[in-house]
Amino acid sequence: MQELKQMNGAAAAAGGSEVSNVSKSTAAAKTTAAACSKPPPSRIQYYLNSGSKKHVFVGLLLVSAITCAPWFLLTSGSKHQNHADYMDQAEKARQSRLSSSAAAQSEAK
Repeated sequence: MQELKQMNGAAAAAGGSEVSNVSKSTAAAKTTAAACSKPPPSRIQYYLNSGSKKHVFVGLLLVSAITCAPWFLLTSGSKHQNHADYMDQAEKARQSRLSSSAAAQSEAK
């Protein structure tokens, strides 16, 4: 292990670092070429990635409006029934069915 470290150190002192310099320069050339070919960010991406307080605030308002609008439209209609009201309505319907079937049976006799 120590021999490898010594060999790497000797290669670096003798000019072996040229390989790493070449790879660094080609990597830098690739990143600059990629940056030049990449289109500029759109306006929406700019606002999304800006981190400005007013952009964050407007984003929160938009998300809350999008999520609250369907909830508001669904709950603004008729009054919601509690369980007791539902059971009373079901009992009335059951009684009307039973009375109509009893009337039908007495007429059939």
